[in-house]
Amino acid sequence: MGKFGEALEELDRAKGLTEDGRDLTSARAYVYARSGQAQQAQRLLAKLEPLADEKPLAYEIAAIHAALGSDFEPGRLHAPAGRAARSAPAATSPCL
Repeated sequence: MGKFGEALEELDRAKGLTEDGRDLTSARAYVYARSGQAQQAQRLLAKLEPLADEKPLAYEIAAIHAALGSDFEPGRLHAPAGRAARSAPAATSPCL
């Protein structure tokens, strides 16, 4: 597994350094996805997606989906209560 294995070892050493572990979980899911271990990545992704209702995780979830080669719709994640869901800017946006 090479560098991916080293990355997972580093993530193991970092356990407990974050408040709820979502950063490490998303990083671990991304490493699994990039290393071809889709089943492990999807297992962690299933844990992260419900957290997106309360925590800002859309970027991490989108990155994991991209690494898996799956489709991701930014509006698919629910916005926290009282906030409207934001979607990606249109391709014709002058900001792009």
